[in-house]
This record gives sequence, structure tokens and C-alpha cells, in this order.
Amino acid sequence: FKRLDILRPGLLRGKRDNDLRVLEGLGRLASPVVDLFLQGGAAKARSIPAATVARACLSLAKRKASGRFVHDNDAIRRAAGELGELAA
Repeated sequence: FKRLDILRPGLLRGKRDNDLRVLEGLGRLASPVVDLFLQGGAAKARSIPAATVARACLSLAKRKASGRFVHDNDAIRRAAGELGELAA
């Protein structure tokens, strides 16, 4: 591969059908409050909407630069924001 993008999101938020993972569900419910306390290096563990990660994937797939890239939550959010700019 000429390009490899590794996305490292925090807890994924969003609707899930038939999800039996009770503790993860509780984590999703508590995430808006917990996210407020995740500062500095811990901010990379903040929750993020699954739709934002999907938009970032589409945006990153359009990039031409070759290499290996690792994207944390902040980079994922920036890439998702670029999708609108690329479509315009």
C-alpha cells in the first residue's frame, strides 16, 4: 500500500441495534460527562460519534500523500471537517 491510515478513536457513540454489551452501553451514556474530565493526554480517549469517524475515513481516502499516518480523536475530527471542504 502506498498509504496507510490508522484511526484510533475513543469510545464510539451512536445508535446500535441488538447490542448486548451492557458496560459499553453504560459508558456511552456516561461519556458526555466523562469527556469533560478527559484533558491533556487523556483527551484522546474521549468519545466520538461513529458518523464522524466514517466521514474522516472518506476524507482520508481522498488524500494523495503516501506514507503511514496515525490519527487520534482530534485528527479524526479535523479530517471529518475537511470532507465538506473537499466536496465543495
